[in-house]
Amino acid sequence: IDEYRTGDHWKLNTIAPHDLLLLLHTFKSLRVLEALSLDIDYITFLHFSTLPHLEQLTISISSEVLSHFSSENHDHLFPSLQKIHLNTPSLESCAELFELPNAFERLTALEIRSEAGAIWDLHPFLQSLRRNTYLPTNLTYLKLRIAFYPWEPPLPLSTTSPITFFTLSPLLIFPNLSTLHIDADTPFHLTNIDLTRLGTSWPLLEVLNFPERTSSSTPQLTLTGLLPFLKSCPHLRELTLRVDGTEDVSNFADLGPIPPHRSLTDFCYCRSPIKNPSGVAAFLALAFSKLETIGDNWLYGFDDDLVGFPEDPLDQKYRALWGDVEEKLSQVLLHPNN
Repeated sequence: IDEYRTGDHWKLNTIAPHDLLLLLHTFKSLRVLEALSLDIDYITFLHFSTLPHLEQLTISISSEVLSHFSSENHDHLFPSLQKIHLNTPSLESCAELFELPNAFERLTALEIRSEAGAIWDLHPFLQSLRRNTYLPTNLTYLKLRIAFYPWEPPLPLSTTSPITFFTLSPLLIFPNLSTLHIDADTPFHLTNIDLTRLGTSWPLLEVLNFPERTSSSTPQLTLTGLLPFLKSCPHLRELTLRVDGTEDVSNFADLGPIPPHRSLTDFCYCRSPIKNPSGVAAFLALAFSKLETIGDNWLYGFDDDLVGFPEDPLDQKYRALWGDVEEKLSQVLLHPNN
């Protein structure tokens, strides 16, 4: 047997039955293990780390097991592993794992998921990835996500730490990064200059997803500030980013000719403030000439029909204005055959 998969990913953190763990220990030729619903113990995780052909690993694991594993002396861990997806409550124990010497020499894709309510300190974790011998060169896919319930409002800003350029700075030496997704239910505090520096460091980037559910602050990123970033990332296909669409878009003609981006097809504007839908639509039509889908992530506060609506009056205003943008764009873009 070289593949073992469970389909009940919705049922997370189930203590794996002892007999099942014993069965997993008998699999010596595993290439793929997908069992996100199973909470794996120390002995089983140690067994997985020594499998010579294991390429994909998807499991749930406690912080205690990860810390115990990282505190022991091991040699040549996960020699063939290329993709790992962990459901675990703490980034701190994950940082200890990826700082182990002689480990993860072939890893190209990393995904970590935590349950709703988790509070992450991202910078130390990203520093641990940077200190790994192999990851700065090999890693192409990084997804970090805290699950949240869409019917609950965003976390108060007083309880979260914003993600800044300093937070992300350890990733500047990851030149082969093609997908970066960070969803920690916390705001991003990035400037146009910050975004340009990130784009210059990731020339192969295809997907950048920085979703935000907040609308209580004005982002420093602007729509025209996206242009240098897009120039640095010619392969970008998907972008999720909250920007300020109220200030500079009326003056975008002063920028001169806008070279259209030929790859971007999906744009999620989150809860971006907006004032002039006609100007925003004109700018997007010029800058994102291949755009096929545009949307938001306003989903919270369900009614009886399970449809999400923003409850704040200002949110409702912004959402209606972005609806005008989508309608205007649908006349000239958003059609794959156009």
